[in-house]
Amino acid sequence: MKRSRIMALIRPTIMLDNITQIDGPFLRRHQIGALMLDVDNTLSLHGNPEPYEGIAAWVKRMRDIGVEMIIVSNNSRERVQPFADKLGIPCVGGGYKPLSKGMREAQAMLKTPKRHCAIVGDQLFTDIMGGNLYGITSILVTPYQLEDKTGFKIKRGLERGFLRRYRRAQNKNGGGGR
Repeated sequence: MKRSRIMALIRPTIMLDNITQIDGPFLRRHQIGALMLDVDNTLSLHGNPEPYEGIAAWVKRMRDIGVEMIIVSNNSRERVQPFADKLGIPCVGGGYKPLSKGMREAQAMLKTPKRHCAIVGDQLFTDIMGGNLYGITSILVTPYQLEDKTGFKIKRGLERGFLRRYRRAQNKNGGGGR
């Protein structure tokens, strides 16, 4: 596979500092009506059963403006279901991102066309690549906390080089978005 093809697969459509930057005007501007949400380091610390401060209020704001939401996680349903229940949104566990299985299942539950769906997550090689392979908008958020396990450190190290390149291009082109 050519390097440019790989770069395209892990290039987020949109980059944000925090998921709470997503609001009604942002969603309208990008024609997004449904969000597939990652859990670890997007809505909560890795493995934490509680959402970050402000996430429950953000979910309520999204619900109040009619945004459909579903959690799509590579974690087991046993980890994800109690977390999703706290937020009152459905979930798909064992999503196998970057494969399309979990996103396909989530889209069927959302009943929303792909062109109006987005995935929000903190990892290039799972969330972003998965969204791009599936053909939906991919929104990368800065992780709240970097994991300290070796596998994550290697993955985050690889991501850093790509992110520097994406940010330089974004700054050169006058900002983010599509």
